[in-house]
Amino acid sequence: MKKFKRIVSLVCVSCLLISSVVGCGSKVEDKSKDSVTKKEDTVKKDEAVELRFSWWGGEARHEGTLAVIDAYMAKNPNVKIEAEYSGWDGYYQKLVTQLAGTTAPDVIQINYNWLHDLRRQGKFFTDPRDMKDIIDVSGFSQASLDAISVDGELQGLPTGLNAVGMIYNKEFFEKNNLPQDIEYWNWDNLIEEGKRVHEADANQYLLNEFPKTLVDLSNMYLEQKGKEIVTKDFTVGVNVEELTEVYEYIQKLFDNGVIPPFEESALFQDKTEQYPKWINGEMGMFIQVASVIPALSGNFDVGVTRVPLMDGAKSSGVSINATNIFAINDNGPNKEEAAKLINFMLNEEEGINILKDVRGVQSTENGRKLLLDAGAINPVISQTIDIASKYPGQANNEAEMNSELNDIKLQYIEKLGYGELSPEEAATEMLEVIEEKLEEIKKN
Repeated sequence: MKKFKRIVSLVCVSCLLISSVVGCGSKVEDKSKDSVTKKEDTVKKDEAVELRFSWWGGEARHEGTLAVIDAYMAKNPNVKIEAEYSGWDGYYQKLVTQLAGTTAPDVIQINYNWLHDLRRQGKFFTDPRDMKDIIDVSGFSQASLDAISVDGELQGLPTGLNAVGMIYNKEFFEKNNLPQDIEYWNWDNLIEEGKRVHEADANQYLLNEFPKTLVDLSNMYLEQKGKEIVTKDFTVGVNVEELTEVYEYIQKLFDNGVIPPFEESALFQDKTEQYPKWINGEMGMFIQVASVIPALSGNFDVGVTRVPLMDGAKSSGVSINATNIFAINDNGPNKEEAAKLINFMLNEEEGINILKDVRGVQSTENGRKLLLDAGAINPVISQTIDIASKYPGQANNEAEMNSELNDIKLQYIEKLGYGELSPEEAATEMLEVIEEKLEEIKKN
């Protein structure tokens, strides 16, 4: 019995020893694994990464972008960025070929009016919100993100913003006792004040609108009523009576001397800064995009106010457009590093201060403040973007960017403005032609 007890004791001791040895071995193994993991993380962090980055632009944009690339590589010595830059001509055609052949760069500058067409061809770009641990999208206004989304998918991030405001000559406003209150204007007092200004001096006009900008004005008026000439699914969204109302309003602008006749103003379409009446201080304001402000402010100080709003407006009708977009190639091998580079350029102070406004007004509120404080951007341009962000309209749908449909709208604004058709005739004919074009587009 004693012998049996000794055997049991020996077995127990042996088990304890074995357990102890195995346990120690396990701890050694765990420490070894931790060491290997840390080593792998270090290697991964220092692993050489090659990124390709494509864009188009002029010399200022090229210089700024190359400088921001150098700054990023200095902070991340394991990253080498190959810059692929050019002018505008041929850029889109080359990009389409690269995307189709899965040879596109990792970071790609794209234009906002390419988005719908490219998305139809395939899913080429990563939604930045899927990389929220790397890219901070919280500083971008919802309106600016909506403008570059297709069916709820964010195609990239805006590098800069542009929007419409009412740009006015401060001296003209003071001379004619016009309020400079940002929230003053509506569609009724625009005609009342314009009529008063023109009656006081027949050489003066409160507002100038070219044929193209009157197309925008008519879209704006309708959107405030919750309507659009063509809906996103390429169907007509208004009837003859609703469109006639818009055209009658435009006719009142001419009849009351609020805007000059087309025979005079159309000569300076897209050349606002050369219009003698503007240069000579005989024109009060334009409904124009922010990017033209430097050209308009050569002879006097300018201010900006929001566009006219009607009571109960569904929205302002002012879209915030991305000047350009940075997109991540969804088929690229280095999406995380591409996301880090974009975040550096658009969200980090160093990147923002290097790029400044080479791609338009900085797209985040924080970025605009940084550049304003540094005196690097025009304050009136920045204010125009801020006003549009406060009073946003709907994002432009694909139909609103269709050049063939916009050509038809322009054609009938011109027929109205030159007195060839009455408001009702112009509305009736235009909708008939639009219907025909929509059928043609759907077939193709």
